[in-house]
Amino acid sequence: MFTNLRLRWRSLWKRRQLDRDLKDEIAFHLAMRQGSTRQFGNPTLIRENLREMWTFHILESLWHDLRYGVRMLWKSPAFTLVAILSLAIGIGANTAIFSLVDAILLKSLPVREPASLRLVLWAGEPRVPLNNSSGYTRKNEAGQLVHSSFSYSMYRMFAEQASQFSDLAGFARSQVTVVAGESHYANAFFVTGNMFNTLGVPPLAGREIAPSDDRADAEPVAVISYAYWERHFGLDRSAINRQITVNGRGLRIVGITPQSFRGLENGSGFDLCLPLSLVSGFGPKFYAIEKPTAWWVQIVGRLRAGVDDRQAKASLDLLMERASAPFASVPKKGEPWRAVLESGAAGVQLMREQASRPLLILAGAVALVLLIACANIANLLLARASARRREIAVRLTIGASRWRLIGQLLTESILLAGIGAGLGLLFAGPMARGILAMAAGNRPISIQVGLNDRTLLFTLIAGLFTALLFGLAPAIRATRVDLSPSLKDGSAGSLGRGPQFGLSRFLVIGQVALSTVLLAGAGLFVRTLANLSTIDPGFNAHQVLIFAADGSRSGYEGGKLAGLYERIRARVAAIPGVQAVTLSSVPLIADSEDNDDVTVPGYVPPAGKPASANTMLTSSRFHRILGIPMLLGRELEDGDGPNSRKVAIVNETFARTYMAGSSPIGRIFYFGGPQATRKPEDAFEVVGVCKDAKYDSLKHVVPPTAYLSFLQKPDWMREATFEIRTELPGSALANEIRKEVAGIDRNVPVADMRTQEEQIRQSLGLERLFAGLMGAFGLCASVLAAIGLYGLLAYTVTRRTPEIGIRLALGAERRSVQWLVLRDVLWMVAIGMAIGIPVALALTSLIRKTLFGVTPDDPISFAGAAVLMALAAIAAAWIPARRAARVDPIKALRYE
Repeated sequence: MFTNLRLRWRSLWKRRQLDRDLKDEIAFHLAMRQGSTRQFGNPTLIRENLREMWTFHILESLWHDLRYGVRMLWKSPAFTLVAILSLAIGIGANTAIFSLVDAILLKSLPVREPASLRLVLWAGEPRVPLNNSSGYTRKNEAGQLVHSSFSYSMYRMFAEQASQFSDLAGFARSQVTVVAGESHYANAFFVTGNMFNTLGVPPLAGREIAPSDDRADAEPVAVISYAYWERHFGLDRSAINRQITVNGRGLRIVGITPQSFRGLENGSGFDLCLPLSLVSGFGPKFYAIEKPTAWWVQIVGRLRAGVDDRQAKASLDLLMERASAPFASVPKKGEPWRAVLESGAAGVQLMREQASRPLLILAGAVALVLLIACANIANLLLARASARRREIAVRLTIGASRWRLIGQLLTESILLAGIGAGLGLLFAGPMARGILAMAAGNRPISIQVGLNDRTLLFTLIAGLFTALLFGLAPAIRATRVDLSPSLKDGSAGSLGRGPQFGLSRFLVIGQVALSTVLLAGAGLFVRTLANLSTIDPGFNAHQVLIFAADGSRSGYEGGKLAGLYERIRARVAAIPGVQAVTLSSVPLIADSEDNDDVTVPGYVPPAGKPASANTMLTSSRFHRILGIPMLLGRELEDGDGPNSRKVAIVNETFARTYMAGSSPIGRIFYFGGPQATRKPEDAFEVVGVCKDAKYDSLKHVVPPTAYLSFLQKPDWMREATFEIRTELPGSALANEIRKEVAGIDRNVPVADMRTQEEQIRQSLGLERLFAGLMGAFGLCASVLAAIGLYGLLAYTVTRRTPEIGIRLALGAERRSVQWLVLRDVLWMVAIGMAIGIPVALALTSLIRKTLFGVTPDDPISFAGAAVLMALAAIAAAWIPARRAARVDPIKALRYE
């Protein structure tokens, strides 16, 4: 720092010394000519021409422009404040959305050479047996339906024989129960021993999982994430080598991953990283290494240098053909089974596909807000330039070049944009995190959003772009002045008809058009949220508290698991303030469901469309406690246990679809397709029909649904969701519930405790996000448009004061003067809407998939947008119109 100060002082001293030397030299030449300037020339002009040859002249001019720009902005505090706040909102919102786009869509994994990583997937019809599968299925960019999981035996074959890869690592995800101080659920990331070497991720502390850990006879170890280390161990280094209990078995922590590494799936971080060999004891039952028909391993690999995707895919296709050879006699159907490679630079991008459309919509909205802000500031600059015509004319008269003045005016614009961008950065980070929290609801989401080099570069570019966007046209227009009339006092003339006001009107019309687009989009999303909020879910969610517990991760299974859940239900029901307790296999309105094929005697499904139904395992009195009306028969009772005949409650859609023409009571059905083998004891008898109730989402049509007693199918049960009808607020019972469950088994933690109403609100998180943000953006846009209208009209009225005075002196009514002003406003608003509404109709068709119960051309939304825009415009025009009507004719005639 001291070195820089010293260099600056030397530069300043050198410039002053050069000035003195130049002054002395000019004085010497004048003395030689006895003070005559006729032969020598203008000394001041000569000195300025010589100064322009100095290398620091450009920096000096820039410094003078900045100082002058600051003084000019300081003289107009109202204009400066409005401009800076407008730009802060526009640039800050764009920076916030870009930081989300960067974190979700652009950022690569923090690993070594991420560009060479590939995810191994498959498409087509498998030629080998597949009984159970995990992972994901989706359509890729080429429109292929791809699948992510392989059997462990296939992974081993790929890892040993696919020579095009330097490394192939396998992984899987699950949830486990951890006892480390207190019991809790944790996300487990099962990896093969070469995973960290494949990715090139060194440990932050301790060591990573090594190939020697990935053996059945090895000591059970775990590597924990930085976030888990911070959350449960307070960043204590002694966490290394500490023993924890996972799913009832002991593990030793051997390492901690870097803070930047959050796993391979963007948005879903991990807590514990475990060797893949431990999956049989810690993962779901079908995560079995020894079962070739269980497909659950996902694969990531690193290409060898010089190998392209086509070569790697060909080697994998060959291996898949070899694996299919023993099953050549099996009839082939569907597309050929083949490998698919996708870039692994950003990891598994499930969230990327889910978030790309919402982010695109929000990015478009904030871009419109920024355009409106730029148009608003450009309009204000045009009006301000008209007020500075005399100053600009004087500077041109004394020799300033036009481009020099344009540079000065652009410097002021850059100052405004720079200050606005700086303020925008202050709230861009909190805004991005708030958007992420609103979209996630109560679900944990592992995305690091903040300011980084790319975000700062984007803000810098956005600031410079906006400075040119709103500053260049006014600067060029301001320097086109007629010097003679502009130098005369009071000869500004009657404005409102010049070219600068034609441009101002064009900008206002553009603001109105863009604001109409935003308001129409906001109206559609608000209507969508209103439609979803008024849907009857088919049950009474009021005064219902829910929580989840999973005894299967603590060693309970079958009848023992059912007995555990019955004990929990009984203990919780005895808590004062609890009216009744029931449970289900999945929570309602939580985007989760269980579905299976069914066979109903007497029902023939259409070709290619097998009968299927959603299933939900419940306890007795589930329908009564949740308020789902029974239409026929009875509900499930305590006597529907493991030794009684299997019974089911079906909803009216199930009865109407599969049992039409006769009473459903007493009818039977089976799970599985028509070809499945079944025994008489596999039949379920329908003992009741209930009203349709929403299952997984408020948006979806209620499917055929069967409610079964969890006591009769305990092998189907894992995690249970307990629904508690209470007399007290849920927060008053939370501690008692945790205490009672811990009293039964402290290894079974309570998770996801919230009210059913909160669960429903959480399911509408994306709709609330869109409605709130688009409404806020629409409001900002209409306010900015109103400010632009007000500024234009206020200045127009001021400059047309003589004309208005003459009109009033000649007998014009004050109402006609008001109408004179309002008429201009209505014309601009009408033209803006005539442009904006067709544009909105074209753009809103792109958001059709995000709407519910409303079409993209909804007349109510568009009419509401038009009315709001018209009201904002009239409100902005009212004050200038009243001011025009109150002009004193005598004073106005003296204006010149």
